[in-house]
Amino acid sequence: MIEKKNKLLECKKNIWIFNHYVVTPDMTGGTRHYDLALELANQGNNLVLFASSYSHFILKEMKDYIGKNYLMENISNIKIVWIKTTKYKKNNWKRILNMFVYSFRVIRVAKKLRKNSILEKPDVVMGSSVHLFAVLSALVVSRKNKAKFIMEVRDLWPATLIEFRKISKYHPVIAVFYFLEKFLAKRAEKIITVLPGAKEYYVEKKIEKKK
Repeated sequence: MIEKKNKLLECKKNIWIFNHYVVTPDMTGGTRHYDLALELANQGNNLVLFASSYSHFILKEMKDYIGKNYLMENISNIKIVWIKTTKYKKNNWKRILNMFVYSFRVIRVAKKLRKNSILEKPDVVMGSSVHLFAVLSALVVSRKNKAKFIMEVRDLWPATLIEFRKISKYHPVIAVFYFLEKFLAKRAEKIITVLPGAKEYYVEKKIEKKK
């Protein structure tokens, strides 16, 4: 019995999830990543979510910051680090700025929390789209902590932008997005997605099928 218990403890992981748009049950929107983290925490893992507290669903700041650009809460065995980001009201340059602020600031906050021993070293770091900048932040943090890097794909950027005609496929930024997408996929130990056809999509881009 003791041997089985020790093996179980060895399997427990410190898992960090980077998702810009995490929503908790008291907020408006889908709670997918909160529920995922809760399930993993209930299995005995230590979960930390890194998210922005500016709600994309109601375009409103959900937290009060006093002298800091981040807050940390403990909710149902999950640690959630809220990153203060800029406001926006439309899908324009201000939303892009919001994405960049989250992506740059979350790297610095994660480093600070580790340096001050507030958080334990992660074993696994998962970066989740919608946007790829959050995934890139997860890669940077995983490298700094020598942790495994997992890429979760919820939207295919930039393919989704092109399909919904948000941007022309001939726009120069599309080339940058395609490069970043492949760059991240190649460096991920595993790619997680529930999108139909996503596996074939990545195989066509020369990403190893075993990922």
